[in-house]
Amino acid sequence: MIGIRFARMDDIENIVAFLREHWSENNILVKSRRIFDFQYVDGENCGFVLAADDETGRIYGLKGYFPFNHQPRPDIAAALAIVLQGVRPMLGMEIQRFLEKNTNCRWLCSTGLNPDTSVRIYKRFRGYTVDRLKHYYRLADRPAYSVAAVRHKRIRPVPEGGGFLLPDTPEALFAVFDPAAYREQRPYKDEAYLTRRYFEHPVYRYRMLGIRSQDSEGADGVYIAREVECNGARVLRIVDYIGDRRAIARAGGALERYMRERDAEYADFYCYGFDHEALEAGGFVLRDENDPNVVPNYFEPFEQRNIDIHFFSTGDENAAVCRADGDQDRPSILPEGFADE
Repeated sequence: MIGIRFARMDDIENIVAFLREHWSENNILVKSRRIFDFQYVDGENCGFVLAADDETGRIYGLKGYFPFNHQPRPDIAAALAIVLQGVRPMLGMEIQRFLEKNTNCRWLCSTGLNPDTSVRIYKRFRGYTVDRLKHYYRLADRPAYSVAAVRHKRIRPVPEGGGFLLPDTPEALFAVFDPAAYREQRPYKDEAYLTRRYFEHPVYRYRMLGIRSQDSEGADGVYIAREVECNGARVLRIVDYIGDRRAIARAGGALERYMRERDAEYADFYCYGFDHEALEAGGFVLRDENDPNVVPNYFEPFEQRNIDIHFFSTGDENAAVCRADGDQDRPSILPEGFADE
């Protein structure tokens, strides 16, 4: 009989074998146990829900997840859902409902949905917001571009301003920004999550860009970004944001200054639930269906084309979703010299 349960640590080899057979033998989670553990192992907990045979342990479906915080009712990101066809109808939704009920989550999201399958399924059920992340970007003023394909150069004017706060350790970040002050936001990302996700990543180096408070020495909000080198150029990918979303409106000068200092061809930001006018005031342009420019999303390997990122979340209209909320900002290629230990 097929039962649905949380994975145990001794299921990991079977999970990796399932991914190798039914997803790709070249996927980074199959090739690197270190990346797998970073993404889905928390202490003695393996972050998967399995649909598996009660006697043989054979896996018929799974969904990965990880918490943004460790509150009694946590906010959770789900990722990497695979269900074998023809097992039983709506097995994927059974796994999803199990995850929601048995984690007692307050809020849940998942990014990177397949628009031809998962998007259609979740739109059939009440209680979910199903949409695309909006893609904002800011170009540097250059005569030519190496990564983006720019056919219509639009650069919003921003006032001259001071720079970002640039904390480079967890201690420095939490000295100027208190995540707990935003625990009512969905998702609430606590100190433990932020430390592990952005300061202990085995491959990527993330940068904290703190928006200076107007009435204290701290930060009202923080962009979380990383730099990507491509075609002899550098781009700034903002993958997350924590804090007061309205503060973005007065950070345009700091963003322009930082882009110049880092010689970034452009900055981009996939997000949902942020105020459009605040983002425009902060120097961003929305890439919509009428925009002739190409602002790439894939770099491992590089593809010069626009990409839409679909997501679902459990129905809080005031929630915000960013590109890194899930598994959209993880390595696809192991860097040279990477030690899988």
